[in-house]
Amino acid sequence: MSDVFDPSPPPEDYDSTNFDIYSVAKNTNAISSTSIYKLQFNSTVDIILQNANSMTRNVSETHPWHLYRHGFWVLGYGEGKFNLSRDVEKYKLVVPIMKNIVAPHPFGWVALRFQADNLGYDFSITILKPISSLGC
Repeated sequence: MSDVFDPSPPPEDYDSTNFDIYSVAKNTNAISSTSIYKLQFNSTVDIILQNANSMTRNVSETHPWHLYRHGFWVLGYGEGKFNLSRDVEKYKLVVPIMKNIVAPHPFGWVALRFQADNLGYDFSITILKPISSLGC
């Protein structure tokens, strides 16, 4: 398979400092891309899931999140907007819980870590009704 993914990495211009998690996004259309993050085999990857406002003012929903072919450690979670200089201190680095699905709370964040030790393509998804009926 060729010419399916753009080999250049996705843009790194996310402005986390000025992003307002309580406002409705100005562009409510989904953004599509063919870019991928290419990870070094066996590297350790940290991801922050920030749950923000939905398309309705003052509404933030809970969407379970899953990373295919990987378990991940939940390092921490909190309310409000993630703050890199303050919230990292709250991480539980000694025996963190390992999961395969996590649901960030409304207007909250979750910090995850996984080992990129599976060869091939992996992707993450949010799961709504099918898995939530299982109590996840």
